Amino acid sequence: YKISDGGDEDSKQSVRNAIQDWDLLIDNLIFVEKQDDSEADVEIVFSDGDEDANDEEFDYGAPIAAGKTEFRFDNTGFIDSIEVTLSGGIFGSGFHNSELEQIARHEIGHVLGLGHANFDGSLMSESTDGGAENISACEINGVLAANYWKLVAVGNNPEYPEANFVV
Repeated sequence: YKISDGGDEDSKQSVRNAIQDWDLLIDNLIFVEKQDDSEADVEIVFSDGDEDANDEEFDYGAPIAAGKTEFRFDNTGFIDSIEVTLSGGIFGSGFHNSELEQIARHEIGHVLGLGHANFDGSLMSESTDGGAENISACEINGVLAANYWKLVAVGNNPEYPEANFVV
């Protein structure tokens, strides 16, 4: 991964802490920070202080995108790279380090293959208001299931499906 310029050093450390949380909980998962964009599979960027993660100006009363994860695919349909955008804060006021860490932890969950949870109290809830700060066993199991070929059955590379379509 590469953390791009834009965030202050405390914000960057919050992201590193979130990544380390995932790294420590899952065997065979190793994130390595790179300095060069061309070497990184995941790029983490910060939006401007007056914009959310969707590059939209803040609007009182409207939902705010605190983070966004975008996947880029190669011509065979495999993920080529991922960009995570984190909002620098709300209405010109930065997030507390613990809030930014929770948002980064959530977005790294997306990087690892998790979608949104349909209930509050989960790190992967759509809203940080109802989300947990810590990575649960449910989320760890979800990552292991989504990445079984890489993290559990190490050495078993994915194969293209035999059929060209699904009915």
